[in-house]
Order: sequence, then structure tokens, then C-alpha cells
Amino acid sequence: MLKIVNDFDPYGLEPGSADGAPADEYSPESTAMARHLIDNGKITRSDIDSVWLRWFGEPLSTMDGIRFDQFVCDLNAVIGSVP
Repeated sequence: MLKIVNDFDPYGLEPGSADGAPADEYSPESTAMARHLIDNGKITRSDIDSVWLRWFGEPLSTMDGIRFDQFVCDLNAVIGSVP
């Protein structure tokens, strides 16, 4: 999960890179999304926005709509689910 969120990197922090944020920068959010996937068998755009709102005070879906759709699919693919 963390790799998927780091690859999406909505704030351009480049987690884990030499000049970027720590590799675990998005760990709390990734953990919350993973927990949701385990508990519910899928994660929706709205579910992801709820997690992001809790940590950052803004919905993630409004930051990059096209990439966000792929992000949702990538997260669900971890457990073979379709959003």
C-alpha cells in the first residue's frame, strides 16, 4: 500500500528519494487505507477521501482526477477487488 501511495505522491514530496521526504511519509494514510481494504474488501473514492480529509483536511480526489481514478484501481488491485 505504501508503495502505491508513494508512487501517487499527490504533494510531490518524492518519499524515499535523496532530496525528498522520508520513505514512510504517507505511512499513516496507507495503513488506514489498507485497514479499510481488509475490513471491507474494497475501497472507494469516497473512502479514500475520508482518510485523506482526516489527515490533511482536504479530499484527495480533487487534486488530480485522472491519476486519482487509476490510484483507486491500483489500491483495489492489491486484494483483487474492483472499486
